[in-house]
Amino acid sequence: ARLSSGKKGMSSQTAFKLLVGKWIGICKGEYPTIKSFEFDEQIEIIDNKRTFLTYSSSTWKKGDKQKPMHSESGYIRFPSAKTVDMVLAQCTGITEISTGEVEKDEEQKNAGDNENPEGSGSFRISLLSQNINRVANGKKPQVTQIRRVYTYDKTNDSLSYEISMSTTNTKELTKHLYGAFKRCT
Repeated sequence: ARLSSGKKGMSSQTAFKLLVGKWIGICKGEYPTIKSFEFDEQIEIIDNKRTFLTYSSSTWKKGDKQKPMHSESGYIRFPSAKTVDMVLAQCTGITEISTGEVEKDEEQKNAGDNENPEGSGSFRISLLSQNINRVANGKKPQVTQIRRVYTYDKTNDSLSYEISMSTTNTKELTKHLYGAFKRCT
């Protein structure tokens, strides 16, 4: 019962429950130290009827599901009405604990739809890593911070993300991955 219907907007748990299901997307990757690339991705968010959701993501070479690239899985927790935690393990040997908040999409803020925040629709979830660990023999350069921004558009029932990271070589948070998804279940 952590759901909030206050005038400041949608609770983190309500927002993520709108994302439960499978999402398929077309994505791109870039970074100052690598060649740009394209890939396909499936994200699945499962409501296990507890106080957290299960999250998984699998990627593969664009157009060829038989050539996997990256995967990560973990949990989405709701420590307060506005706060969300994401706890992930990546196939690269990195673990990530991120914390953030849910906020209404700017267009909705400007439209002044504060009377019914739970049903208002579009929102953004911004997460910043608080802790990153890696296996001892992890590949260099090492990731030092990750920022994830997920945006849900209720009008189109679509999800997008932008993931930025910093490394021991690239000190500033820099855009790395972005994608656009449609719900498939």
